[in-house]
Amino acid sequence: MKLIQFAVVLAMVAAAGCDSPTPAPPEPFAGFPPGDEPVAVKPVELELRQQQQPYHGLVVAEPPSREQFEKLGEAGYTAVVNVHAEAQDWNVKDVATRQMILYTHIPITGAEDLTPENVDKFTQTLSQPMARDGKVLLFGDDPDHCGALVALKAGWSDGRTVEDALEVGRKAGLAGLEPTVKKLLEKP
Repeated sequence: MKLIQFAVVLAMVAAAGCDSPTPAPPEPFAGFPPGDEPVAVKPVELELRQQQQPYHGLVVAEPPSREQFEKLGEAGYTAVVNVHAEAQDWNVKDVATRQMILYTHIPITGAEDLTPENVDKFTQTLSQPMARDGKVLLFGDDPDHCGALVALKAGWSDGRTVEDALEVGRKAGLAGLEPTVKKLLEKP
């Protein structure tokens, strides 16, 4: 008799479970109303003056306008190296920081600023995870300064031959400072 009672109770519990309402489906994406989910955005292309790409991920150009600079993050830039000797009319670092862009200032006025310390600072910036995860913009008031920095990094930090380092530097704008850079690279 107890077995029959147990079977009846079990059947009643099972039948009651079948009548329970189906749980509501989860929200499409927590925090966004249906239909307002984020969508992939196509990166912005910037037309920077004198733009060159000496190697993958590094773009060397003339200084961007403020409007261009404010769109660097949307264009895939994750780091900026500014070799301007003097400050710009607007706070470049603040604009970069607001966009979560790594910002480094290495003022270069000429050959006297082509030091191992400045090349190390450039190399350290490029080795940061943020810089490796996107494009890096190197700009200054003279493309020769940018090219010199790139050439010295290629020789001193990357271990390239003098001629290879100079070639990379030329692709980045090295011109008038080439004899000085060559002498620096040839020093033991």
